[in-house]
Amino acid sequence: MDYYRLLKVRKGATKEEIKKAYKLLAFHFHPDRGKFDDDYFMMIHEAYETLMKEAEKQERKPSSPPKPKSPARHDMSFVKGRIKKEQVWAPDFTHLRPPKITVESNQCPMCGGYGVISNKYKVTMACPRCHGTGHKTRIVI
Repeated sequence: MDYYRLLKVRKGATKEEIKKAYKLLAFHFHPDRGKFDDDYFMMIHEAYETLMKEAEKQERKPSSPPKPKSPARHDMSFVKGRIKKEQVWAPDFTHLRPPKITVESNQCPMCGGYGVISNKYKVTMACPRCHGTGHKTRIVI
């Protein structure tokens, strides 16, 4: 028996769609509501339970890698700490003169180097200019 056809839902339906279709049919074909027998209601209930189990199995399968919780911030403040040099040489430019890249880091003027500011309601939040790092980094090529 095709349970999808019985509940009138598409294949691969979500749990919410299955539940909505089941409630509609169960309300209409319930033995206490009218002249219908228990067998048809039991078939609807069996279809509901089976499709809910299938939908739950499909939800457990990871279809794609999870998305990051927050967007990555690329303010290049990590360059100075990782490389621990003032100048960086890019080996891709062997046929050219190696570029000089200087990393300058100054105290953030908006938050004064603390990384947090208070709004007019006295709620502390991350500084929008330095994103909570306390310093503003600039790369000069």
